[in-house]
Amino acid sequence: SKPAPNDQQFDYGPGITNNSSSGLNPATGPAGAWNGGNTVTISGINFGTSPSVTFNGNPATVVQPVTDKQINVIVPPRTGTMSGNQTVPVVVTTAGGQSDGGPAYTYPAPPAPTVSSVTPNTGPVTGTVTPPVTISGSNFFTAPGTQVTVSFGGRAATNVTVVSATTITCSVPQGAMPGRVEVQVIVFGAQSAANANDGYTYTP
Repeated sequence: SKPAPNDQQFDYGPGITNNSSSGLNPATGPAGAWNGGNTVTISGINFGTSPSVTFNGNPATVVQPVTDKQINVIVPPRTGTMSGNQTVPVVVTTAGGQSDGGPAYTYPAPPAPTVSSVTPNTGPVTGTVTPPVTISGSNFFTAPGTQVTVSFGGRAATNVTVVSATTITCSVPQGAMPGRVEVQVIVFGAQSAANANDGYTYTP
């Protein structure tokens, strides 16, 4: 039978299970997924067949098939702060509306850089511009917006170029005095730990 004239047809909006362990699985990304790219399963209701999903307002890739109660998505790259853990809202949107008040997702902190060698590892206390020094190590991220700085005994290097995730070149700043100093790389606020292989020796 036809509905009465005053009857209304409702599209009920989606809802994510409001429990971080069941609404989002996982609710915290694995160590290597500090910038997304991992898969998360979202559980809830009224997802329909063509939902869209955002993490902190950034579109995630929805993996088909979708059920009314479950969506698999690929987490998008993080935005905003790149240092430390980042906890963001997850929103599902359908023809019926948007989810509200569901659990948040946490991007893990980027791993700290490491320095394994400095070549050459000696030079005049006045500093050197050319040839540049090559720093080898790991976690020298090259993604757009990456903030990488290098210091020699606490003094900032210049002409810093991130060649790859394992190689940086830079000019050596003037030293305070002759002697050995630590060469440290800072990425997103995380600093490489001092070790026996990251030294540079200023000569008179």
